[in-house]
Amino acid sequence: MIFESGSYYLFYSANGYASTRYAIGVARASSPLGPFTKASAPILVSNAAYGGPGHGSVVRGPGGEWVHVYHAWQAAHVGSAPGRLDLVDRISWSGGWPHMYGAPTPRSQPVP
Repeated sequence: MIFESGSYYLFYSANGYASTRYAIGVARASSPLGPFTKASAPILVSNAAYGGPGHGSVVRGPGGEWVHVYHAWQAAHVGSAPGRLDLVDRISWSGGWPHMYGAPTPRSQPVP
């Protein structure tokens, strides 16, 4: 859970982790105890490069921006070797909600 611009944001993973249905959702509240309202769609889902993104932590990078550190499988290897990889992508904000446009990114990103 993070606090940003007067709201609390709870990030969570859902569905079986060894599946392309595994994804990350977010819910927002004005209090850390809720009630929370879920976003209309997951913030992070499988794409052509990576499958089953989840099990993450949202932290501030050295420049103060929010980044999401999470696991995902290579798209062609969901549920098998080489296993889940560690990925990091930036979070952007629009309309009072976090977004992770283009994530999971298919290439390494500059260090935050």
